Amino acid sequence: MSALPKTTLARTVVAVTLVLSLAILGMLGWRLFGEGGVPGGIAVGGPFALTDQSGKLRSDQDFRGQHMLVFFGYTNCPGPCPTALNNMTLALNELGNAADKVTPIFISVDPSRDTVAAMHDYIASFHPRFVALTGPQPEIEKVMREYRVIGEPEGSGEGYTVMHSTSIFLMDGEGRYLTHIPSDAAPADIAAGIKRYL
Repeated sequence: MSALPKTTLARTVVAVTLVLSLAILGMLGWRLFGEGGVPGGIAVGGPFALTDQSGKLRSDQDFRGQHMLVFFGYTNCPGPCPTALNNMTLALNELGNAADKVTPIFISVDPSRDTVAAMHDYIASFHPRFVALTGPQPEIEKVMREYRVIGEPEGSGEGYTVMHSTSIFLMDGEGRYLTHIPSDAAPADIAAGIKRYL
């Protein structure tokens, strides 16, 4: 059996390392942040000014009085993103009228490909209350830091992927962190996690 070429082996090692790092950070996140607060003064979330799927500049202040259900991803994502957005959609449907108190927000980690038009077309497949946000790379990176989110491009050419954090963040009506939920949680569990804070 022939050995893998060095470049292939190196890419494999990097990919495995990134996946393991994201998994470990995810587990640590549950321990560090837990539910209902941020022990040790570690903040999650913060101000942002990004462009929505209609080309309108939106800031975190626009959502005061609403709980924000925030997920970071990208429109070319092969699996975790559509799964998470679909689960969020079904969870909001399950909440019924209570969903009027929640704004689901999808923030791109791949702004170079996620134009306003791309976000508009992509988010149309999910809950009508979704706000899809993109913007300049520095602004996206700032919001990612605020939410303790990782996003690392992998591969080359137009078909590259982005390894990224997949938690769903629930923020209160003042933009303060409440809890986070695994993106692959059942819609009923996501709905229950939201409802306890409404």
